[in-house]
Amino acid sequence: MSAYRLYIASIEADEVERALCCDPAFFIVGSGSDGSALDEILGLCPDAVVMDCVLSGADGQEMLRQIGETMPAPPRALLLRRTDMPVLPVDGVCDYPCSGGALRQAALAAAEQPLPMLARDCALVRLGFAQSYARRLGVDEKLKGFQYVTHGAAALCCAPQLGESMKQGMYPYLAHQFGVTPASVEKAVRTAIESTWLKGSLEEIQALFGLTVDPERGKPTNGECLTLLAEHVRRDMKKYLMDQKR
Repeated sequence: MSAYRLYIASIEADEVERALCCDPAFFIVGSGSDGSALDEILGLCPDAVVMDCVLSGADGQEMLRQIGETMPAPPRALLLRRTDMPVLPVDGVCDYPCSGGALRQAALAAAEQPLPMLARDCALVRLGFAQSYARRLGVDEKLKGFQYVTHGAAALCCAPQLGESMKQGMYPYLAHQFGVTPASVEKAVRTAIESTWLKGSLEEIQALFGLTVDPERGKPTNGECLTLLAEHVRRDMKKYLMDQKR
């Protein structure tokens, strides 16, 4: 897997960056020490952020809340806590200041979480969109693959890296969620896709996937199908979040 794209928001951004810049697990895309970091994070869409509770003229936790309410695919968040204070549900909390080793370990643990905690509040909305698209295609809801396809597309919407390797990312993730094996997930997803391309709505397949349906019906791979569905879900989530802020 490629390095995690990381943004650092801290009143001591230079010091935090020095601790993390040599770690091959991270590619630092930017840093900031005040409220302007919010716009940079929204624009850069990093995989993870290290967010200080205290920024120059800004509240780090409030910024994380806004990120969660604004981004269809929010980053994983490590919060730097400077006092024993209540914190938002985030992917990791590190009492700061601390050693560089402790900071690197905490940042990596947060970045490796399957789904960002900032996306938790909209989980059912994403799943609803994914189920709606699956039903439009004609995915048989009686098949186990229906649940795997819809939960997988919803997860990819806010955690695209799960699709970089289906065998190492998506299948183990779904297997853990449903208490089954990765191999059974792969087989069930394939069965659902094969069934849909044989019995589903050709009109909806063409409308949603933009495929020329040949005698083999242009069946996509498991990863292609989930990724295309996730793109539609992500688009709908973006509109949903914009409507919520009006």
